[in-house]
Amino acid sequence: GSASDSRLFSRVWSVSPTRTSDGTVQLRVVASEAPARNLEYGISRSLYNDLWEGEVDFSHCNLFGGGERLNLMVRRGTKEPQPSFNFKFTSSALSPDHGAYDIEAFNEYIGVTGHEGGASSRRGVTIRFPRLFTSTAASASIEKTLAG
Repeated sequence: GSASDSRLFSRVWSVSPTRTSDGTVQLRVVASEAPARNLEYGISRSLYNDLWEGEVDFSHCNLFGGGERLNLMVRRGTKEPQPSFNFKFTSSALSPDHGAYDIEAFNEYIGVTGHEGGASSRRGVTIRFPRLFTSTAASASIEKTLAG
């Protein structure tokens, strides 16, 4: 990824390497910082059950000042007994090669069909290491489907 792909900057004016007297290279970035927080909301009609649902999404693209990302989503349909949520934390976008990881937890209302007419939901947690080794990724997931 590049500096402009990190979503930390709304506009990158220039990126230039500069060699220092000790032989190292410093990267000079001239950019405008993007707003760190974003809130979106909406109402839509579901393609799955043809019911109306509302959704609120919140994201913070620089949570601790090092490019960490936090995303929260809550969605609820008009006839759903419980809301669905998704929580995702991603470690620094600035240094993806140094211990990058993300954690995602979710509780998703599935519907009222398939489980003897009862409501059901999916719950789970996923941990990903997108660059554990060169050109490889690792992840672990735990998921459970609950019938109401």
